[in-house]
Amino acid sequence: MLLNELAAACNAQADALAPVASIAAAGSLGRLEAGTGSDLDAIVVLHENAAPGAVADALDRVWGVAAMAGLKIPKAGGIFREGISRDALVAPEALGSLDEIPGVFGKRIQFLLDARPLFGMDAFQNLRDSVFDWYVSPHMDLGARDPWEYLLNDLVRYAGAYTNWQLAKRLRSVADSWALRQVKLRSTRFVTWLGLWVLIWQARDREGDGVAWVRERLALTPLERVVHVLGPDFPDLVREFVGHYEAVLSRLFDADARARLVESERPAAGSPQDGYDELIVRCEAMREILGAILAARFCAASARRYAMLPPF
Repeated sequence: MLLNELAAACNAQADALAPVASIAAAGSLGRLEAGTGSDLDAIVVLHENAAPGAVADALDRVWGVAAMAGLKIPKAGGIFREGISRDALVAPEALGSLDEIPGVFGKRIQFLLDARPLFGMDAFQNLRDSVFDWYVSPHMDLGARDPWEYLLNDLVRYAGAYTNWQLAKRLRSVADSWALRQVKLRSTRFVTWLGLWVLIWQARDREGDGVAWVRERLALTPLERVVHVLGPDFPDLVREFVGHYEAVLSRLFDADARARLVESERPAAGSPQDGYDELIVRCEAMREILGAILAARFCAASARRYAMLPPF
């Protein structure tokens, strides 16, 4: 398994990674859906006061591990390219910040979305618990209605900002295009956000143990969370949803199908496009299925809150 190989490679260089407290895989690796051309979206958490030179060397070694495993290293300027300290992730003064840089905001919420440990297992578990507590513990002081209000608001904020970024992003490369990003946005990204969303709303139905219940299930992948929460009551609909999702993934893993998406220009309004349209139809079917499930499973207010989760 690729995660085990990466973890072994990192642990074999433990001395050189001394400035690093933990490394977590996020994105496709964290979802256990890595394929050809996947990035190593790594959250590298550094010890406080680590020497800059030693940090730079440690990060180079992490990206070297990625390259040896056939993974692309994080994009320059992206949120995963640089390390971060534990204190930056759980700083009390960051609560309510509207101008926090993406490298902090994005990494923090990623810990709860799909992060999976590669190095420093105990430190990773402790930090994920701390991030979780950072979101749910201060609700009384903030005057929130329940422990989940702040986290739900941040989840919707993150999903909305990410969606707008992807809609407006025009950059093209030999491995990326607007069409490919839209398919991923409406499939893997949407399911990632939805996985945390359904855990929270299930927790709201529990009496007294909702926080502990969610904490125990953070190790589930986003898709596992959806199936875990919704599958028992709606097995046929969830099976249909998973079928659409896996069909989209299989096309994204297929080299020829992915190449056609990469080669696609941004579709004009009402202009059909081979391959792209088929996948978007499946993504829309996934959302319709989930809308029907949630309208039946939760109260009307919850169903409306679901409708706020981008992409629309």
